Amino acid sequence: MGTQLTYFEANCENITFDVESAGANYFWDFSQADTITGGYFTDTNLDPALSPLPNVNLLVKWQMEIFPGFFYIRKTHMNLSSVSLLLVGYETFSNPPSDSMSWEYDPDFLAYQFPITYQSNWSSTATVYRFTNGVPTDTTLQKNERIVDGWGQIQTPYQLYDCLRLKILDSEWSDSLGTWDNPDTSYYWLANTINVAFLVTNYCTDPATGHKIGFIRYYDPTGVKIEAEETSLVPRHIELYQNYPNPFNPSTTICFTLPQSQVVRLEIYNVLGQKVKTLFDGKLSVGNHRFTWDGRNDLGTRVASGIYLYRLKGKEMQQTRKMVLLR
Repeated sequence: MGTQLTYFEANCENITFDVESAGANYFWDFSQADTITGGYFTDTNLDPALSPLPNVNLLVKWQMEIFPGFFYIRKTHMNLSSVSLLLVGYETFSNPPSDSMSWEYDPDFLAYQFPITYQSNWSSTATVYRFTNGVPTDTTLQKNERIVDGWGQIQTPYQLYDCLRLKILDSEWSDSLGTWDNPDTSYYWLANTINVAFLVTNYCTDPATGHKIGFIRYYDPTGVKIEAEETSLVPRHIELYQNYPNPFNPSTTICFTLPQSQVVRLEIYNVLGQKVKTLFDGKLSVGNHRFTWDGRNDLGTRVASGIYLYRLKGKEMQQTRKMVLLR
């Protein structure tokens, strides 16, 4: 709980990189996706006990600052087990408040079926109940179809990942026509280190321009995380997280949470116990914090490849973790 990931998202009016191709041992080069204008958002894991819906053990809050001081927020309520990830419901609202909307699924909607392997596929259909400002508004029947149509490597603007590629078709039943509508098409690249490394949603051809369009999103370890709003958790104890990426070259990010404002020291040591670098020494506020180490010592000299330790020391505590620098 309290863990945050930072993503970049943009509405792309001309997708020039190859989204559709897939297969075995494929390579997707999306390294130039950062040329698209957009914005950052954070995913934050909240305490599932905050969910008013039943059978929820995973609650994730998506939050983006649309313009200074105005946040668009979405909470996704899920049930995670060893065999599936079920979508129980989700809600959207803003801060400052405006109209809020929520959706509840009956039965639970199958988002992922485990294990996920190349060419595995599944589908799910559910009745969806929509509420506006807490008042029931309409009911629809929705269906998703998913197939893992590729595996290999993806190069995002920041990192190379081993991945599986998931193609998703989302449809809604039309009572007036008695048929499923044309499905929305999405593509997800799933990595074992960061869950979703890259995605393209609402992918289609713009009839006016002939361009491929859609929303893109990718994990950005350098992005500025948005401070959690009113529904975020205050951390219950100090937690020092594993650095990312790891192994790394030339830099890595170290994150930790503080349950109260206090003086802390974050330092880097070599395996001989010799101090290499002091990243921070001072007072920090309650919440999440992160620092970047560029592989240099206190003198500004690049250190050699090897195993290093990073230690967080605070009031009546200290925690240490290992990391690997590869030149």
